[in-house]
Amino acid sequence: MLILSTDRRTNGPTDRRTNGPTGKKVLPPLTQGLPALVDGAFQYGLSDINLPKIPTQPIGYDDALQILKIMGGKPVPNALHIGDWKGGLNITYRFGPGFNSANVHKKLRLVVNNVMKTKIIYNVIGILDGSVEEDRYVILGNHRDAWGLGAMDAASGTTALLEVARLFGRIHSDTDWRPRRTVVFASWTGEEMGLIGSTEWVEEHIHLLSQKAVAYINVDTCIKGPFLSPDASPTLMAILREVTQYISFRNTTLLNEWIKHQDQISGVVKILGSGSDQAAFAFFAGIPAINIMFKFDKKKYPISGYPAYHTGYETLYLVNKFIDPDFSLHKTCTQLLGVLLHAISGSILLPYRIDELANRVLIDYKYIYKMNANHEKFGAKYDIYGDNKPLIDMLEKSLAAFVSAANDWTEMIRHLDINNPLLVRRANDAMMGVERAFIRPEGLHERPEIKNLLYAPFKYNKYSTVVFPGMLDLMRQISITQRGDVSKVPQLRQSLRRHISDIAIALRSATNLLNTHPL
Repeated sequence: MLILSTDRRTNGPTDRRTNGPTGKKVLPPLTQGLPALVDGAFQYGLSDINLPKIPTQPIGYDDALQILKIMGGKPVPNALHIGDWKGGLNITYRFGPGFNSANVHKKLRLVVNNVMKTKIIYNVIGILDGSVEEDRYVILGNHRDAWGLGAMDAASGTTALLEVARLFGRIHSDTDWRPRRTVVFASWTGEEMGLIGSTEWVEEHIHLLSQKAVAYINVDTCIKGPFLSPDASPTLMAILREVTQYISFRNTTLLNEWIKHQDQISGVVKILGSGSDQAAFAFFAGIPAINIMFKFDKKKYPISGYPAYHTGYETLYLVNKFIDPDFSLHKTCTQLLGVLLHAISGSILLPYRIDELANRVLIDYKYIYKMNANHEKFGAKYDIYGDNKPLIDMLEKSLAAFVSAANDWTEMIRHLDINNPLLVRRANDAMMGVERAFIRPEGLHERPEIKNLLYAPFKYNKYSTVVFPGMLDLMRQISITQRGDVSKVPQLRQSLRRHISDIAIALRSATNLLNTHPL
């Protein structure tokens, strides 16, 4: 059995029990890349999938104290690599197994009341048709399900989504105004169980979205604290920076406040993460996305999440009393979403910065080598050099060509005649195709649900987005396998070489989209 406990250092109540999936948080396993439709579509049976089989129960640290203080075995040392094994309780932390000599007769009985059920869930979708490009979609989404009362996760985002939808609808009904492109408002369900609602919707509409979706804007827990801390696809980072200068915030602009507090929230726009409903859009379909969030100062509060996260203490009282008493942060979040949605859905040319994407990839790729002693050791370690050195050379030449084409494209687009609808459509179509060029239909190695060759979560740390994720996955897997079943290493190295080739080819495809005469 497995018992999970929060720690006193998180400053939460003693009986705080964090709810949430305690096994693998993965894409819905019964459909494996297909939409889970209610009218008879194929699904795997429960016996066909790998569900966790260990009984698990989350508890508060007051209950955990009663167990930990009588544990037997050796004390947990202060060694750096396991320092986090010691919590904030005033006890001697021990490894076990079992209880100490004074309590050796005691037994711990765990009663698990989990029930396996299949339920029908519903997304709620609202659409405001575009006036010019009705066949191009900008999607704003939030999940409405919650563990506990969910006043912050995700009701803070739900209120913002509903208010933006109300405002867009009101302006349309009063003035007959429509955005240039179609706007889709999405209220997802099943997010807390593994991003189910949004993932199934993307899988159901994948061909339509792949051709017609311009961007996805996500808002989950909009308010965790007072500091703006968004993450985004590199192509959309510029528009995010631009719109924040138009929003008033604390006697200045949101952009100025954001820059002022860079140290508190790691300042620059971070690469899009995978912890919410943007994942399927960005990493399965290749649609640029933004995730909006305001966070607390992690230097002042060095904890991973706010103490009431996923507990029964996440109430309206908490928000009113401690988080946002005058709801000014909620107002600012709503304004940011509205201005951002208006900008992306209304611009003549898509507000993409392909050069930022290409140059960010180049910087992150170079960082891979910075972690190694030198280029040659990097290649030798993973058996890339020798007879296979042309693969890395091909990758680097392809990346250089992509960067050059992206920079040229950005300069060209500044002089494009935006009064020529044909030129505008061609340019927008080309930009939309760039990130799609990195979608690998079969997915990454042993991760078919992740199809983005360019940016995606690292297999060994799914909250960390990395460049060329499949390549890094395989490198790490080779490193691990070399310490165990070495018979698997040759096949893994071959998979790595194939993957490097796939990346290089995708880079060339993206480059061709930006060239005037690609053939």
